[in-house]
Amino acid sequence: MRVLVAVGVILLSLLTTIGQEAAVTPLTRVRLEQALVQGGSDALRALERETRASGTPVALTEAEWVELAASRWQQGAADEAAALLAWAAHHHPDSRSIHHRLAVARFAVGDEDGALASMGRVHALRREAGLSRFLARSGDGLAKDASEVIERHVQATGGRRAWEEVDTLSLHLRVFGSGERGATGLGGEGAGMERQYRRPGLFRQGFVSSERFVATDGKTVWNVDAGQWTPNGDSAFTRLASLNFGLLEPTAGGARFELVGVDVLNFTPVYHVRRTFEEGVTEELYFAVETGFLVEVRSPYTAGTPFMHSFMSFWDYRDVGGIKLPFVQIRNMGPLGPPHGLVVQSAEVNTELAESRFLPPKK
Repeated sequence: MRVLVAVGVILLSLLTTIGQEAAVTPLTRVRLEQALVQGGSDALRALERETRASGTPVALTEAEWVELAASRWQQGAADEAAALLAWAAHHHPDSRSIHHRLAVARFAVGDEDGALASMGRVHALRREAGLSRFLARSGDGLAKDASEVIERHVQATGGRRAWEEVDTLSLHLRVFGSGERGATGLGGEGAGMERQYRRPGLFRQGFVSSERFVATDGKTVWNVDAGQWTPNGDSAFTRLASLNFGLLEPTAGGARFELVGVDVLNFTPVYHVRRTFEEGVTEELYFAVETGFLVEVRSPYTAGTPFMHSFMSFWDYRDVGGIKLPFVQIRNMGPLGPPHGLVVQSAEVNTELAESRFLPPKK
C-alpha cells in the first residue's frame, strides 16, 4: 500500500511539473511591441533580462525580429532597433543578416566598439560559410603537406626551371607611406628604392637618393654608408638574400615547414604554412589555394625590434622574364609606424650586377 502511495505522489509531482511547463506562455512579438510602447529600449532590455532569468521561450522567427527592428529603425528609434537586434542575436547567433543590421544600429547610437564586434561576427560567419563550401567541393584536390603547397607556389610563379635560369634580379620600386618624410623617413613620399639579387645568396637594398644601403651574402649583413661597410648583426636581412622568398630551396639553412591548415584571408581560401628558421624565428605564410601565389607573410620580427609584428601582403603578380613577381607589397608594422606600400616600377632579370655591389672591398 505504501509503495502505491509513493508511486502516486511521484506521478502527481510529474503531472504538476508538466502542467506548469505547458502553462508557460512563449514571448510573442505583441509583448515586445508593448514593452517598446511602455518604455522604449530600457523597457525592452528589462523584459529581456526577465525573460532570460525565467527561461521563458521566445516565439519570434528570425524574419520577425528583423521586421520589428526595421520598423523601429524607420521610425528613427535607432536605440530600440539596436536593443531588438542584440536580443535577436542571442537567439540567432549564426544570422549574418541580424549581426550586420546590429552593427549599423550600434554605430548609429555611438557604440563603435559594439559595431566593430558585430561586423567581426559577420566576417567570421561569412568566412566559415565560404570555407565550408570550398572544402566541400575541393575534396582530394587540396595539398596534403607544406612541401606540396610550396611546390605549387613555385609552379604558379613560373616553374622551377624558369627560376633556376635567374642569376640576377633587379627591382626598382617606389615607397608610399604616411607622413611628411614617408614611411621610411628617407626621401619622402614615393621615394625610389632598389632591391638587387645575385646568386648565390647576395642581396642589396637602398634608396636611390641616399649613399646608404644594406647588403648581405646570406651570412653577414652590412650597413653601408659613404663606402664604409659595417656589420650590423641583423639576421633578418640574411633571409632576404634568397630569390622567391626562400621558397626555391625551402629547407636550406635548417628551416622547417608545417601545413597548419586551410583558412580564409580576404574572403579567399588560403593554405596556412608555418616556417620556423634555425634560430627559432617563425613566420606564418599564406598561399592562395586557387592561384598558388604567396599572398601574406606574418612575422613576429621587425628589424631592430623583435617584439614587434610585421604583416606583409603581396598583390598584382606579373610576368618578368618567365617568372612571376608581386608588383605591389603592403606592410603593416603596428605601432612601429604607419602602413606603407612598395610598388614595383620596373624589374629586370639577368642583367650584369658586379659582385662588388654586394660585398665589402677585399683588403
